[in-house]
Amino acid sequence: MDWYNDMKLRTKLLGSFLLVSILAGVVGWMGLGNMTKMEENEKAVYEDVALSVFYLGELNESIHMVTEGMLGLMASNESADLQLREQEITDGNHKWEENASSYGQSITDGNEKAAWEEAQRTKKTFDTSVGELT
Repeated sequence: MDWYNDMKLRTKLLGSFLLVSILAGVVGWMGLGNMTKMEENEKAVYEDVALSVFYLGELNESIHMVTEGMLGLMASNESADLQLREQEITDGNHKWEENASSYGQSITDGNEKAAWEEAQRTKKTFDTSVGELT
């Protein structure tokens, strides 16, 4: 350690500054690399999870529209209200169709795919019931 003690203060300070600069550069480089990985992971989560949740919410809303229209149809006696309820059912079915294909394309899990196929079969039965009511 005599060589270190023999160095001038200027050399020690420059050496320390250079060492800290190199360390900061390495940490920054690693941080940028990890930011790129985080961005890729964020995109994957958005495509795999967030879009599915959005489409499921839209599908749920369309079922509520149809159900509300059916209940109103059964409870109403007025011709204008009947037409409004039938339109509500039609709009709900259109909304289902718009979002069903997008949701079907966003499925990545086998269990989710099986559940989606069951939901589509149930929806066909539901549509038959709605057709009988209207």
